[in-house]
Amino acid sequence: MTPSPHHHRRGAPAVPRPVEAGPPAVAHEEVRRKLLFVGKRLFAYFGYAEAPLADIARAADLSEEELLQHFDAKHKLLAAIYDEEWKSLHPRMEDVVLATPGADDALLEILAVMTRALDKDRDLAKLWLFDGYRQRAAGGRVSLPRGFIEFFGLITKLVVRGQRDRVFDRELRPGVAASLLIAGMEGLVRDWLLSEQVPGAQPYSGSQLITAYNALVSGLRP
Repeated sequence: MTPSPHHHRRGAPAVPRPVEAGPPAVAHEEVRRKLLFVGKRLFAYFGYAEAPLADIARAADLSEEELLQHFDAKHKLLAAIYDEEWKSLHPRMEDVVLATPGADDALLEILAVMTRALDKDRDLAKLWLFDGYRQRAAGGRVSLPRGFIEFFGLITKLVVRGQRDRVFDRELRPGVAASLLIAGMEGLVRDWLLSEQVPGAQPYSGSQLITAYNALVSGLRP
């Protein structure tokens, strides 16, 4: 009996069934969205390195050749997954930047928004925190997701605003301060996720994370 493409590995995560084809442009977009969903599921479940394109195509009920018409390299599929997720996060963060007068309060809220998003979407959390910095197939350069670059830019913008308002130490380089905040958030959320897998460990609560973020932001003050 031929195994179902939806169960190409023992214990593999569930993926959606095929959709009915519509007009060519609509069908193309539906296939692309399905590849993003299936790719995210399998990358998160098995790890980026252990999820070949052939398995992703099979789980999506496509041939590998059909998949390659949409994404001709695995790192491009990963980048597209990040870009798609960032499309929904970025406007919410921009709203925070515009609506929150204090730079310190805005930083705390942005870190909270990102944490809630990662908590709600554990597949995205695993990708961002464990596979977020991948080397390209050629050139050996680290491939940074566009969302990370824009997230870094938002945090840097708020540090600059805080320095202008004399809320933050003006001797700090904004980029260094942004790196500190992002690395702190990523480390805390990563350990939070890992603690859920350790027998006897006590996972952090959301309020404990916010308290830790407050400590990070307070460290920027003069």
